[in-house]
Amino acid sequence: IGKLNHVATIVPITMAFLGQLRHAENIAQRRGFAYLSPLAKEDLKFWKIILLRAKEGISLNLLSMREPTRCYRGDACPFGVGGLSRSGRAWRWQIPSHLLGRASINLLEFLASIIGPWLDALEGNLLPLSCCLCEGDNMAAMRWLIHGHFVKEEQPAHHLAAKKIASIMMDSESTLHPQYFPGASNIVADCLSRDFDCSDELLTKILFHFHPDQMPPNFNIAPLPREITSWLTSVLQQLPVKMQWLQEHIRSTTLHGIVGQNSVQQWDWDMTFSSTPCHSTTESTSCSLLPMQSTAVNSAVHTWLDPFRAAVLKRPLRTFQRPSTFTTTPTQPWTNLESLRSFYSVNGEPIPMQTESENTKKQSPNQSSVASGN
Repeated sequence: IGKLNHVATIVPITMAFLGQLRHAENIAQRRGFAYLSPLAKEDLKFWKIILLRAKEGISLNLLSMREPTRCYRGDACPFGVGGLSRSGRAWRWQIPSHLLGRASINLLEFLASIIGPWLDALEGNLLPLSCCLCEGDNMAAMRWLIHGHFVKEEQPAHHLAAKKIASIMMDSESTLHPQYFPGASNIVADCLSRDFDCSDELLTKILFHFHPDQMPPNFNIAPLPREITSWLTSVLQQLPVKMQWLQEHIRSTTLHGIVGQNSVQQWDWDMTFSSTPCHSTTESTSCSLLPMQSTAVNSAVHTWLDPFRAAVLKRPLRTFQRPSTFTTTPTQPWTNLESLRSFYSVNGEPIPMQTESENTKKQSPNQSSVASGN
């Protein structure tokens, strides 16, 4: 297991597949033996694939901290999932009625966080050596993207999701950085995951009207490919229904109070958008944003990475020290650089330096003549 842990340092997304093996190792140390669970055996099979990929070599660009090239935001509610990318590709999926109440909100957030990179991979937008930033407002889901230790047999869906995102990253030769994004700021993804009674065109107009500072200029809502929806359906079908997860449908904060009234559906929108078809009867067929909205949309592209740039000042904890307590416990999100400086200042001891002493003896005339070549 120690050697597999070394491999996980160069393929960080595979750390999720060490939890079952470490759990069995802890039991074997106490009892003298341990039986491997079905999930542990599946992990060992997957590790064969990981080792073959690691043997081919890992680019240093996938190991260094660098600015993301692909950015995604996702969100989920008990009735659906939704998200968007910085390039403007947006999506949403309403959970069928017979699958409601089968997954916790943490699991749904986890599923939503992997759809963005998966969608880019299927559409050919996830190029080799891409650095993907996945932002979400659920701390558990963000931690599971890298440090998911699913020991319990009751978490087969978590295991499938972790295996899916790891396969996507390895197949595309890309790396992944999860980033917590406050829910109060994750407005667009929240609307996409909740407001299914609005058409794509109406929801696009509402979002551009109320939140232009969060809208990419090429924003466009399109259905998910059948491959993704079929996989989501199969994952949820494996889970039992739990009554505590059956909740009443709540609209997003943006549409709560403005949608549901008959007057809203006939809202006299005085603007058109680049991502919405323009049905003007005039000769001009171009669709453009209003000046103030255009400025806000352009600023959204530049500020998308601001949370990440602020967070990189706190490097991941695995860069500096081992996880606390046991290796099966979740790794802490990060450690402050200030603590590292205090650590070295307290524990560091000066090392005496030995230097050659200067020769103060005067050379004899014969030696000086030999040294000068005479």
